[in-house]
Amino acid sequence: PDMLALALVIAAISPGELNQVRDYVERIEYAARSILEYWLIGPESQTITVLKLVNEQYGEHGVFQRDDRLTSPTFGLLQLTAS
Repeated sequence: PDMLALALVIAAISPGELNQVRDYVERIEYAARSILEYWLIGPESQTITVLKLVNEQYGEHGVFQRDDRLTSPTFGLLQLTAS
């Protein structure tokens, strides 16, 4: 079935090696669907990693923590901190 085009997926990084492999596979699937941004929330590292789709692969836009102002290539008017 056809799915709506998504601009953003936000996911929490799963603990454990098996879950991390699943998270990596999901990243490939999201890129194949041309989702512009993929944010990874790291509960253990207390970070948010913003990935941007470039040439069908995700490249790191930035890693944000605590009171860092989170920036987004797609949503430039966003006013959030990592907290």
